[in-house]
Amino acid sequence: MNADRDNKDDDLQIQDFSKGLYDLKLPKKSTLFPRFKPIPKEKKQTRWEKFAEEKGIIKRKRGRMVYDKITQDYVPRWGANSIKKIEEKNNPIIEVKKMKILMKILSLEKIRKKILQERQKLNEIKNKMEAKGHNLRELTKGKQKLKQDKKLVAKKLQVAQNSTRSMGTYDQKAHKDEVQTKTKKRRINPEFTNFKEEKKRNMDILDFIQKGDIVKKLKKN
Repeated sequence: MNADRDNKDDDLQIQDFSKGLYDLKLPKKSTLFPRFKPIPKEKKQTRWEKFAEEKGIIKRKRGRMVYDKITQDYVPRWGANSIKKIEEKNNPIIEVKKMKILMKILSLEKIRKKILQERQKLNEIKNKMEAKGHNLRELTKGKQKLKQDKKLVAKKLQVAQNSTRSMGTYDQKAHKDEVQTKTKKRRINPEFTNFKEEKKRNMDILDFIQKGDIVKKLKKN
């Protein structure tokens, strides 16, 4: 220990025989303060970041201006005078017969793009949740189970209320419990197999009355 200390002292001091003094080279001062908060943990990589690192994909910021072949100039990528708006204005003339089909195709294309954008947003939220250590499958399973349990309890309550002598008419209802009235089933005439045949027979009778044949027959009699 003493030898190490002597070696350190020799490194710090340099003897100058011309002056008869010792020049000491002391280390720079440094003050250490305690941290108020702990050192932040390393963030886990998302699926996209892992994929980009494996494939060597470097994230680059897209430029605002892009070259347009129609105007032969650089125009904004988005906005009022963007390349998309210029392409829409300079579309060739389309026949009137095909206009409706084209409008449908364009509307479907817009809907498809919106769906893709929403799907991308959901994927980004999912990646952020997974990076924080949350399991979305377990969360969704818990919600589904809660809904199923709620429906089962409501069904059991309804069965219990209808099991009384008054079929739940005079029983006290639970909070915000909807009174469910039984719908009366319409009886089908045994002469007909379904409602369409019965409706057709009634319409034939109505047409017969409107024509006035029955009135003529009554006058003759």
